[in-house]
Formats: sequence, structure tokens, C-alpha cells
Amino acid sequence: MTRRKIQIKNIDNTTARLVTFSKRRKGHFKKAFELSTLCDAEIGLMVFSATGKLFEYASSSMQQVIERHNLHPDNLGKMDQLSLEL
Repeated sequence: MTRRKIQIKNIDNTTARLVTFSKRRKGHFKKAFELSTLCDAEIGLMVFSATGKLFEYASSSMQQVIERHNLHPDNLGKMDQLSLEL
């Protein structure tokens, strides 16, 4: 039996949508853990459910990952633009 390619679209059935969210969320967290372990990468993953519940994974500390992201040279200009807009 082979896997079928599924069309990516919103799942209408609420129960099926919740089951799919749970399974795929677990899969993404597992992959993030594997990537951080195998490659010694610093990973931060945040997922918000449709109900607003937060699920997060961080290889070290989520706060450290966010601070490192904000201090990255590619993001410094973006932060300056945000502060000027406020």
C-alpha cells in the first residue's frame, strides 16, 4: 500500500482537524528535537492552536532563542523600523 498525496486545504471535520493538528504538532516537535540533537543547533518552535493555546519547544531556553534572534544582524534593522513606527 502506498501513501496518497493529500490536497492541502482546511479540514472541515472538527474532530479530524484536532487529531491532525495533534499528530502533526508532535511530528514537528520530534523533528525539531532531532535537528537540535544531531546538528547541535539552537532551536525554538512555537505553535498556537486554533483556540489560542501555546505549545513550545526550545533546545535551550525559549527566551535565549528569541534574544539571539533579535540580536542577529539581519534582524537589527527590522527592530529599529518597528520602534520608529510605534
